[in-house]
Amino acid sequence: MEEQRVQYIDAMRGFTMLLVVLGHLVNGVSVELYPFNFLYLTRLFRMPLFFTISGFFSYKLYNWNGQEYVSLLLKKSRVQLIPTIFFFGLYLLLFLQSVDPLFTGVKSGFWFTLVLFAFFVFYYTLSFIAQKIGVKSNWASVILIALAILLYVFKSNIKLLVGDMVYNLLSLSNFCTYFQFFVYGVLLRKYKSQVEVMLNNRYFSALLVLFSFGLYFLSDITFKFHLGLRFVFEMRVLEGYFLTLLVIQFFRKYHDSFEKSMLLGRFLQYLGTRTLDVYLLHFFVILALRTKEINAYFAAYPSPIIHFVVLLLLSVVVVTFCLIISNIIRTSDFLKYYLFGRK
Repeated sequence: MEEQRVQYIDAMRGFTMLLVVLGHLVNGVSVELYPFNFLYLTRLFRMPLFFTISGFFSYKLYNWNGQEYVSLLLKKSRVQLIPTIFFFGLYLLLFLQSVDPLFTGVKSGFWFTLVLFAFFVFYYTLSFIAQKIGVKSNWASVILIALAILLYVFKSNIKLLVGDMVYNLLSLSNFCTYFQFFVYGVLLRKYKSQVEVMLNNRYFSALLVLFSFGLYFLSDITFKFHLGLRFVFEMRVLEGYFLTLLVIQFFRKYHDSFEKSMLLGRFLQYLGTRTLDVYLLHFFVILALRTKEINAYFAAYPSPIIHFVVLLLLSVVVVTFCLIISNIIRTSDFLKYYLFGRK
């Protein structure tokens, strides 16, 4: 059902945001990451899944004209770019007192929304041009896939071409790595009828599970026996595709659990509608945590399951505080419009 589909995708977007917060919490504490660890596994698909969902929601059958194209880009600038510049600038001013992170690829974690904005600009520009010159729909998909592959394969050449400073300033490493997953989401939406047929096939579903975890184990074995780091890295990218589709299949299969009538569904869907707010605010909230005490607790209880549960609960706490702060800010229509891009 269409309503069910929208509900579980919103819940999945909230779930992915929770994993992003979890990942940043892991970065801030002393916890060992190794294969066959829950925290390690989530790292393999959280960003691919987030960009896939972003691509999924970005696909629409626009009747492109110059005015609509410019209007859409201005809207994305207001929603993605202006809030990120404000909160990133505030973060640098309050906590780092330096502009050095601006010239790094990760930008203290704020790279995501900047790169996502670049994806929107790139994708909408390509779509606008393709429609204007009369490129047929399927050929437009082929061109999009080809560009995503070329960006990934030749990202080191792009770095040599533009130089380190521009490469890091524009976060081109992340752009070239993750654009393929944005395209993946666009195509999943564009060909959703065909995708649903595949996901309904029991043999395909079985192969999806086997390939997802088979690649996971194979890449770990390859890494342990030093059979080629480059090969392992490429397998990690491939795992991103399979694990992302597996998560989609999981939420699709158990969509009843993620409806608004369920507590978990209400929470994840609400979080899914506030992903920008939480993403921009969670960096500030995480800094308030007492990581020294958390590290001491983890040293006393060196269990990966305990680490995962504790950090997951802390992620929920961080997200909850972010939502409270977001709602306080949103009491001002002016701040809601300029800080979160919402009317």
